[in-house]
Amino acid sequence: MMKIVLKRKEIIPLIYCALITVYYTLKGWKYSNDVLEVLLMLAIICGLFNATQFIMHQWEKLFLVLLFFILTIYKLLLGADTRMMVSMIAILVGMSVDFDKLARWMLTTKFITFLIAFFIGGYTHVNYVAMNMGIIISLILYIYFPKNKWNTFLVIMFMYLLTIYITRSGSIILCIGIGIFLYAISNTKLGKKILTLKFMIFLFPIILFLNWFLVALYLAYIYKNPNFYFIKNFIPNALSPKIYLLLNALNVGLSGRIELAAFSFKKFGFSLWGGNINYSVDTGLPYFLIDSGMILLLQDWGLIMSVAVMALFVFFMYKVVKEKEYRLIISAIIISLWAFNEDTLLSAGMNYLFFAIGNELYKSRNIISKKYRKQVKRYKKKICM
Repeated sequence: MMKIVLKRKEIIPLIYCALITVYYTLKGWKYSNDVLEVLLMLAIICGLFNATQFIMHQWEKLFLVLLFFILTIYKLLLGADTRMMVSMIAILVGMSVDFDKLARWMLTTKFITFLIAFFIGGYTHVNYVAMNMGIIISLILYIYFPKNKWNTFLVIMFMYLLTIYITRSGSIILCIGIGIFLYAISNTKLGKKILTLKFMIFLFPIILFLNWFLVALYLAYIYKNPNFYFIKNFIPNALSPKIYLLLNALNVGLSGRIELAAFSFKKFGFSLWGGNINYSVDTGLPYFLIDSGMILLLQDWGLIMSVAVMALFVFFMYKVVKEKEYRLIISAIIISLWAFNEDTLLSAGMNYLFFAIGNELYKSRNIISKKYRKQVKRYKKKICM
């Protein structure tokens, strides 16, 4: 599909990226089995080995890695899944390989794997098709749009319409549609102004709050949960009937996801360390599953990790807005909006921004190191004088 030149030091982190991409692309495949878990374990081993090599003799990085590792192991002992470890390792991998190369590598791997899975057996649910196609379209836009706008646009529109026809996915229509529109105007004054608005820095916390607020409204107005009655204090009484109708309409439009999230908060609540959602418990519902990545962050990863993850994304958005990296800003908009409705936030196999965060952390460290060395040189000169 594309030429990717490899350096020796990049082989192991790129193997990690490939294994993780294959693992998440094959989730939901008709013939997926325990071999996928072997791929995941191999990926984690490669990622940890790369982290060890990368931080050797660099004590500040060693401290950071050990902190994340301890938090991750603690979460795993509490019963959390492996997505946290995978995502934290992805940040470290992003610190050792240029993100553009990782993006090309991920696109090649995901596209080939997806085609094999789609035509051999297929997926157990159309949502898997929609999510994988959405990430493929997003990566194609990121890599090719700046170089060949018209050809990329034609290919993307064909893939976009084909995906809508196959999946009938509202998330694809909205999130990828907004992404394509933003790319189309990204070189205009209006587009650049929109993409670098100050509130973009807090994009992920804003989406998280809106997701929680809708669920809280549903709990207060529909479920009449006394723990959330305080929400009504912020809304005029005259609007209450309209809020009731609006919530029901939004819930239908989002395929019942608000109701399921509200039920989950009512049934399981949330805590500092998460792990609240328990699918083995009989909920009494014919169907129970939390799709929203934002709600999963709050309930599954807990408040402490929610704050830590949001801090990472605020740092990332601050950097890309400041440096006017329009493609990464648009990618963040697509993924943040998608995380409102689907589980695309927590897994590095879908949310490739974890790799980009690592890249931004590495660049920031280099800038700080250069400034520190310059200050040291100036200080030494003053002493010599």
